[in-house]
Amino acid sequence: SFSQVFRAVLCFNIFSAIFVHGMRKVFCAVCVPTYMASMLTIFTLKSPILPTCVIIYLISMWRLGICMSVCLHRYSAHAAFKCGPILQFGINLFGCLANQKGPIWWASHHRCHHKYCDLPRDPHSAVIVGTERAFSFFLEHFSVEEEFAPKHNDNWILRLVDTWCFFVVWAELFIAYKLFGREGLFISYTSLWLCQTGTLWFNVANHPASTPGTCKATSYTVHPEEWYPAFQLLQFLIPTLGRIVGENNHDDHHKHSMRAKRGEFDLAYYVFILPLKMLGLVWDVKDTGLE
Repeated sequence: SFSQVFRAVLCFNIFSAIFVHGMRKVFCAVCVPTYMASMLTIFTLKSPILPTCVIIYLISMWRLGICMSVCLHRYSAHAAFKCGPILQFGINLFGCLANQKGPIWWASHHRCHHKYCDLPRDPHSAVIVGTERAFSFFLEHFSVEEEFAPKHNDNWILRLVDTWCFFVVWAELFIAYKLFGREGLFISYTSLWLCQTGTLWFNVANHPASTPGTCKATSYTVHPEEWYPAFQLLQFLIPTLGRIVGENNHDDHHKHSMRAKRGEFDLAYYVFILPLKMLGLVWDVKDTGLE
């Protein structure tokens, strides 16, 4: 039966993660293998496999490009544009749908990363703490880094959103199931963990130890030395997704962190920030790189 196959694959993934690939963090040893095993569910759905995969890819692109790159990264962490309180609230809710904790938490640790890039206080430097700890850094950095909390995106309402961010994800999963059944739940769940792990992989792949200088930020992502299946999958998917949503020019980003437009081909900018700018809903858009 499917349940027997699933349990066998899950056990194999967990045991191989621990005993073959040497994973010791709960996230890499248990959670990520569970993510990988859950992909078997696609064979039990009524919807065709290929269209389902395409939909997952497109929704993952939306999460990475809008929810993560625009809402969490460009706005909450770097104030790449300004907006009114209603849109700000919406942007924070969208940021929660990236499945990476709350916008204030995310921004505070990312700003700390910029300040101490690949130095001991960097929360996710693979050079300092190794690939696995950098990939699962949120297990060791649970609270907001108050020194780096974004002043432009910090009030009591947004703190509530930040604290209860997981309710936004739960609400999406519930709505997806109610509206589209098991197929909708699977698509929502899979795109959520792909966005989560994909962003975590950015932290590792864009800071290879071979890059000269203290800060290892580069647009060139090296292939992971670990044969851990999840890392191989993410290395296959993320470079293309990152290029589409404007997250691949990582060395330039460390030089111009407040830039709202990342490179000539930045789908996230053109489909989200630019239309809002034209409507007058966002302003002071830093799309020239001058800060």
